[in-house]
Amino acid sequence: MSVFLEPDIIAAGRRPDELLHTNRFETGSRLSWVTLSFYRQQKQIVTRRPVDWFPGHANVRDESGRRSGGKKTKLAGESKWLGEADDGESAKSSQDLAN
Repeated sequence: MSVFLEPDIIAAGRRPDELLHTNRFETGSRLSWVTLSFYRQQKQIVTRRPVDWFPGHANVRDESGRRSGGKKTKLAGESKWLGEADDGESAKSSQDLAN
């Protein structure tokens, strides 16, 4: 699964919503987010994999090599639409990725 790391996007002088203005998304698409700590709680490994068309790209994979249906449901249930309130935890932290 591909994700984009918000701190990396901002460090490059861009905004997450600019993703929707690339030719990669259909009109009417929306962005959602999940915190890096939640990925880690679910035994997901996040690895930076830069792409040339937008900063902050990373891949997420299950540490077991295969993401179960139940885990997919948990990840989807935790997703919030961009702009929804956070519980105070920084989403998709580059600092956490480095540790």
